[in-house]
Amino acid sequence: MSEKEKYSVSKTAKLLGFSRARFYELLDQGVFPRPFRDPANNRPYYDNELVQKCQAIKETCVDIEGRPVVFYKNKKTTTSEDSKDAKKELSNRHTEIYHIVKAMGVECSYAQFAEVCNQLLPNRGDDISRAAAIKNIYRHLCRNKKVPDNFKIIS
Repeated sequence: MSEKEKYSVSKTAKLLGFSRARFYELLDQGVFPRPFRDPANNRPYYDNELVQKCQAIKETCVDIEGRPVVFYKNKKTTTSEDSKDAKKELSNRHTEIYHIVKAMGVECSYAQFAEVCNQLLPNRGDDISRAAAIKNIYRHLCRNKKVPDNFKIIS
């Protein structure tokens, strides 16, 4: 019979999207179950069943005692190096489209624009017309935002 897979506290924290320090804070608060201890070296570990319980706690936002817990999502921050890399990746055509979209009243950073271009124009936009690229990017950036009154989107 094979031994159950063992996960270290660090590995369990990483699987759940927490730092090890934050995971230990949540353990001390009684949010997650305590790990088992390996009798050979007294190191803490989680088995598959406990890892699944931890994942269920994170998904349902109800701790091991049945109390509600709020987990905040990590904010994805962009560094200045990320935005520099994004600028390098864009062609002159993309730069022109960026200025057109900005002139249309869309407020976005160059890094956000580059990310949208990478999503919507996988072939760097070479396979669609300039007008179609502008329309698609404009719609994507304006989704869930109020569009200026003087602009109408025509399909």
